[in-house]
Amino acid sequence: MRPLTDAERLAELRRDLDADLHYALVAQRCVRWPYGDPELVAEALYAATIGDAQSEAAFSLLVRAAARGESAVSVGTLFVEWTKLARARLLDTLVELTEDGQRVTFGSRQ
Repeated sequence: MRPLTDAERLAELRRDLDADLHYALVAQRCVRWPYGDPELVAEALYAATIGDAQSEAAFSLLVRAAARGESAVSVGTLFVEWTKLARARLLDTLVELTEDGQRVTFGSRQ
């Protein structure tokens, strides 16, 4: 069996972290950063979008649609799109930390 290339190793890391992130979101887990206090993964998801123009614009669009009373389907669709952006940004952060040798774990709220 040949060793993985850097690209293959990174793709595998992203897949693994994305699966962990998915479970942590569904199970309402906390992310334990190598710095600071544990944070609910849902809060980390939102925090990952701060300062990113595309994510902030998507969130603003979502809030405006809800405030205008648009249909649940419309607001839900916008929420799903925002969540995809936020999740990608959070995943990027998790990958960067892991690549830098930092330990990031998910756990219960204690």
